[in-house]
Amino acid sequence: MQLGPIGMRTATVNRARVQALDHAESGVAFALARFQEVGFDLDRFGSLDAEEWLLSDGGGFREVEVDGTNGEYRVRVTGFQRGANGRETTRRVEVVLGTSTVTAGGLFPTYLVDLSKDPYDRNHPAYGYERIDFSVPDMSRWPIPGVDVGSRTVKVISGNFSGSDRFDADIIYIGKGLNLNGPRLTLTVPDGTTIYVNGDFKIGNNITLDFLGGATIYVGGNVDIDGTIRNSGPQALDAPWVVFYVNGELTMGGNSHVGSPYPSTVFLMTSSGSGRVHLHGQQTFYGGIYAPTREVKVSGTPSQTLGGAIVSPTEPDFAGPPGHGESVLRNAFVGEFADRLRSFHLKDPTSRIGDVFVLRWQEVPAN
Repeated sequence: MQLGPIGMRTATVNRARVQALDHAESGVAFALARFQEVGFDLDRFGSLDAEEWLLSDGGGFREVEVDGTNGEYRVRVTGFQRGANGRETTRRVEVVLGTSTVTAGGLFPTYLVDLSKDPYDRNHPAYGYERIDFSVPDMSRWPIPGVDVGSRTVKVISGNFSGSDRFDADIIYIGKGLNLNGPRLTLTVPDGTTIYVNGDFKIGNNITLDFLGGATIYVGGNVDIDGTIRNSGPQALDAPWVVFYVNGELTMGGNSHVGSPYPSTVFLMTSSGSGRVHLHGQQTFYGGIYAPTREVKVSGTPSQTLGGAIVSPTEPDFAGPPGHGESVLRNAFVGEFADRLRSFHLKDPTSRIGDVFVLRWQEVPAN
């Protein structure tokens, strides 16, 4: 590792002292790795000063101590080397580390995040970006394991959800699919509704789902939208979101209309699932698509309307006519529209450690 100044080494001609110094620095590397594992939490790091680690012929490190706060941490380690005569040579070093903090949690920092680009480039909007693996809850039986129903009302539909059904419960479990087709129909979804769909989610071109506020929809299969998803709830920066967790494929096409000019709808594609994301036809979409492990294709007619943000593992395939691809997303991501999408968080923003750098290195007296 050799964090210390080279002058400290050239000034030391005793082989045992050089080895002890090397072992001390190995201890610093060990402590730093352990510290990172516990998220730079001193309480979880614990005490290692009573332990001893052997590295080579009679050499190793011990008396590992870490303390500090507010982005500056001090690591002290004693390295030792025992000779053939049993004599022990020790060197103790102190390294002061500085850390930078990255705020994570926002999924849509800009209109397009291509994760194949270097996320450690500070000039890239995805710097410090965290890949999050979603999972659809086990819907093979009810009640769903791990779901706290509490006082909320529950509606269980063992088969497919049809137009004769209504979203008239806080939690709705659909054992097969939500397949809406046929005559023109508008279904309202109350604020705070949670829907579990064990199969596919399909909305035909005559169907409108009108969300009166926030909602969460878990889909175990594919989502195929030819109709309308409308947001009639509050239009404000802190308004609740309509969030779809999708395990299968996402397709929006035909004359479908999803979202509103003040976006409130996002689709979060599970990393454990499969299937591409495809937006096509004369479709209109306002919102966010988080697909860090999926193929994303955007192809449509000149009347296709796009406004929102896309996260994908590589640059999406924009196969539509000229002027109806990446530039459309970019031009729409401005003002209150951009502020609204940037405000979406899977959970409250959290801070984590970004870069770690050495502020000071010195030898200190052994304990």
